[in-house]
Amino acid sequence: GSENLNAGLDGRCREIDRPCAALIRDLKQRGLLDSTLVLWGGEFGRTPMGEIRDTVGRNHHIDAFTMWFAGGGIKPGLNLGETDELGFSPVQDRDAPGMGFTHHPGDLVTIAADKLGALTNAVTTCDKAPPWTFGAAQLMRNLAKRGLL
Repeated sequence: GSENLNAGLDGRCREIDRPCAALIRDLKQRGLLDSTLVLWGGEFGRTPMGEIRDTVGRNHHIDAFTMWFAGGGIKPGLNLGETDELGFSPVQDRDAPGMGFTHHPGDLVTIAADKLGALTNAVTTCDKAPPWTFGAAQLMRNLAKRGLL
């Protein structure tokens, strides 16, 4: 099952790979991939090694994880960041060796796609960030107003 890495990894990968590939293929066939940004990922990765517990599994890992993007003007094959050969530790450092890459308060972070435009935010801490007010309904209205739906 889902808790045993040795028994479930191949099946779990097939459960994810097939529908993701089908979505991208469908968008491409319909001519929608260039105007649709597909994002896949999560809020954390998994450790690359099995951990011995009641079953063999992998723990949460916040320092190294994978996200992929397709369509929406994203350059194919673009890689950002790099880990060691095990996929455990970041090897690109920002401040000091072993610290990995991290943003600091005040840094400007921009996410951009040719068809969707750009969004730039300043990195801040939770206690200083304004309340989140832009939900799914506002997103859909914004995209419709810009002719992107």
